[in-house]
Amino acid sequence: MADPVARERAAIIDEQLRASGHAVGVPSARSSTSDKKQTETVAACSRQYKAQFAEVVEWLDRGKAYLDRSEAGEALKQNSMAAEAGSPEGQWRVGYAYRYQGGGVEPDRAEAHRWFRKAAAAGHPQAALQLYQDLYPDGAPGAASVDGVTLLDTALAGRVPDAAYEMSLAVYLGARGTGDPVLAAAWMHLSARQGSEAGIDSLPEVLKPLNDAQREAALALSHKLQN
Repeated sequence: MADPVARERAAIIDEQLRASGHAVGVPSARSSTSDKKQTETVAACSRQYKAQFAEVVEWLDRGKAYLDRSEAGEALKQNSMAAEAGSPEGQWRVGYAYRYQGGGVEPDRAEAHRWFRKAAAAGHPQAALQLYQDLYPDGAPGAASVDGVTLLDTALAGRVPDAAYEMSLAVYLGARGTGDPVLAAAWMHLSARQGSEAGIDSLPEVLKPLNDAQREAALALSHKLQN
């Protein structure tokens, strides 16, 4: 799977070149020698930068079997190279290996969290959610910290199903907000619709203490949260 960050950065380079009036490798006939040299330099940097990210995408493609125990060892090598090159997806996969003993490495939460932190900082939703769940289980008080809020919001932005479940739990237990049962039910509705097994299993319990009007309000609010 191609790292979306790699694609985005390559696209940004193209856009910057066009905005500056430089056609890659094709300087204007009216350009000065200095302008031509600058254009050639920018174009060379662009090609090198894209080549580096093309290599990262290739490593990620070779490492996509990181969930397959029989191939996890070789996958870890490829993903590690991508991670070291700055790929959030590669960092997530390496963190996953250390978290769940993949690729022959011993479980090491500290090392897993180090990689998850890097990936989450770049906006990787699964890494952010895993780190949140490890650090703030069951809506622990730390869930209301700046770190906890940032991690869960990153996961929510990526529409990871269990993120909405964790948000519901945090609201329900008062870790985020005032414990509003309608808002908690709205997040749980959203989680269930997104396919979270935890959300599906927990929805009846969250709805049980609500009256009919509150249930309707929670359902309506869940659609607003989805949008």
